[in-house]
Amino acid sequence: MGASWYFCGMENVFDGLTVLTPGDPRRIGVHPVEGGWNVVVFSRHASHLALSVFEPDGADGYREAARYGLVHRDGAVWHGFLPSDADVLVYGFRADGPSPDGLTDIGLGHLREAPRGAKPFFFEPLKVLLDPYAPELVRAPVWHDALYHARIVGGEGEMPDSGPYAPLGQVRRQGLAGSAPARIPQRPWTDTVIYETHVRGMTQLRQDIPAALRGTYLGLCHDRVIAHLSSLGVTTVQLMPIFAFLQDHRLVKQGLSQYWGYNPLSFFAPEPRYAADPRRAAEEVRQMVDRFHEAGIEVVLDVVFNHTAEGSHLGPTLSWRGLDAASYYIHAEDTPSELWDVTGTGNTVNVYEPMVLRMVMDALRHWVTEYGIDGFRFDLAPALCRTPRQMDMRAPFLQAMAQDPVLGGVKLIAEPWDLGPDGYQLGRFGAPWRELNGAYRDVVRQYWMGHVRLGDVTTRISGSRDLFPGQHTRGLRSVNFITAHDGFTLADLVAYEHKRNEANGEQNRDGHEPNFGWNHGVEGPTADPVVRDARGQTQRAMLATLLLSDGIPFLLGGDELGRTQQGNNNAYCQDNPLSWFSWDDAAGELQTWISDLIALRGRLGAHGLMSLYREAIRRETLHWYHPSAEPIRGSDWDAAGRVPFAASIQGQTDWVILLFNPGVEPCRFDLSMVPRGVPRRLRWGPTGLCDRPCDQHYIAAPRTVQLIAVGDQTAR
Repeated sequence: MGASWYFCGMENVFDGLTVLTPGDPRRIGVHPVEGGWNVVVFSRHASHLALSVFEPDGADGYREAARYGLVHRDGAVWHGFLPSDADVLVYGFRADGPSPDGLTDIGLGHLREAPRGAKPFFFEPLKVLLDPYAPELVRAPVWHDALYHARIVGGEGEMPDSGPYAPLGQVRRQGLAGSAPARIPQRPWTDTVIYETHVRGMTQLRQDIPAALRGTYLGLCHDRVIAHLSSLGVTTVQLMPIFAFLQDHRLVKQGLSQYWGYNPLSFFAPEPRYAADPRRAAEEVRQMVDRFHEAGIEVVLDVVFNHTAEGSHLGPTLSWRGLDAASYYIHAEDTPSELWDVTGTGNTVNVYEPMVLRMVMDALRHWVTEYGIDGFRFDLAPALCRTPRQMDMRAPFLQAMAQDPVLGGVKLIAEPWDLGPDGYQLGRFGAPWRELNGAYRDVVRQYWMGHVRLGDVTTRISGSRDLFPGQHTRGLRSVNFITAHDGFTLADLVAYEHKRNEANGEQNRDGHEPNFGWNHGVEGPTADPVVRDARGQTQRAMLATLLLSDGIPFLLGGDELGRTQQGNNNAYCQDNPLSWFSWDDAAGELQTWISDLIALRGRLGAHGLMSLYREAIRRETLHWYHPSAEPIRGSDWDAAGRVPFAASIQGQTDWVILLFNPGVEPCRFDLSMVPRGVPRRLRWGPTGLCDRPCDQHYIAAPRTVQLIAVGDQTAR
């Protein structure tokens, strides 16, 4: 019996249990089989495991109805067969094992120096633990001392059982109703336009959607929303996390809420709070994805495998920690009873452990095969590439992804940084990965503020070839963005130079810095028409830069509506109108701007602007000019400030010229790089789409990007 029993004040919870007969250990999780349920769970260090079965208590709650011993093992995999004719099983696990090595008063954060090689064990049989493979969540945690390790709450006497408070999983005999998920052919990267949005926030205030559907999966796939996205021209919706996630205890006590969802409680179960009927969350996710596919729109999930909601060694014991913290998490070398943290959340998932890696891969395949998901954006992806502490871009996770037959056909996007040593890995993931390009964001923001080298902005606009060499032959790899969920919205980027995060309860210490925002002379809202017009010009110029650059454009949902967070650049805990999309104040001009520009980029060249970039780079006919038509060379690249320039992108049969004027005055461009007699037509001007001839000299309006089609391209 483990030493952890000294504080329990009750009999061994494993005594007298009915022991399950052997199961089939090959498939982890709980799955229906003929005559019952096959039960399989991984724990390398547990000494005892039990299955706790729950049933409804008649008051929308659950009570533990039975408990069964798991004794059969295949290595570190425990398995059993539970006879049953039930259609649904609601359950959790209990585990016992060694007590924490070197752990004394962790409630006060004091750790006695532990011997090297000690493990951070957190076994407590009085904890009911969510199955890491549970496909559905039927009860979220109810905050109570019983969820924490006994030593954290100072327990030396009897500790309460966590059964009434713990999260519970559910598995159904029939699985998801209906046929297999509908899949559409994957959009080529050269055609892809990504739109990041939030299931709840996008429709919570949309009055033309039934009230019962607002803020839900079914609300997100409502005809009105799909029509909006289709009219913009986006090809791919990227959803902020929809894994079941935990409402942080700290936020709950402050009257706030975990809004973004980067606090995973399960890697397999969809978040039930986003469902119109929480009991049917899985079916609603499937329906949502199918509806998007019918409209020709892909669905990419923002996934969080780098950490879990259990936090540091002072956090709650909900699932992985109680089953085997030493295997599921990386632990610190100097203080082994603590967990190593490169995520800023208190823990780092140990994907170097083969069975934990298997869990991640099984989860990804689950979302593809069960729901039809088209791709994934990996939060803090370098945390998955550690072995276990050193960065290794040939880590087991990357190798497993490269050879997986199910995942080989989906989109893979890395957020290429974490908070650990050598954690900034932008440009190192390689094909088939695409990467969020934070360097693009920072440089383009600074260009329109007038604070960046000319050579830096031309490098970013032309695909960041310093970071992604060879992408003209190996495919696009840079996901270009100016705004995303973590940071200023586009409207705030041109209205604030300083973040306003006081509502988060952290004394404005949280949030990204620097922001490279430009308030145009007035901080925050203003009625001054001159300032408002200038801000609108800058927004349109940045959007034009994004959509006419070489790379995969990424748009922040709500920017097209003029959405503001009142200067809050880290609204992770603001589940309220501060974060929700405001449709009443929709800025129709920006919607039209984006829609027309996306359509134009698809028509440029024989196969779209990205293909034209590929041709020009391959043929070495991408050239840069001063407004005087003199080539940019030598020390010219070091010029900083609001420097205007022209980009000439010439393919084999098609040719376009982009004019950038970040200044506050008009700029005269000489177009003599185009031979006399070759037609030139302005296709994108200060007010958007147009079609008129250009002379050799052209006056570009302030704070604008303009596009001139040359030669045969003018006929399209």
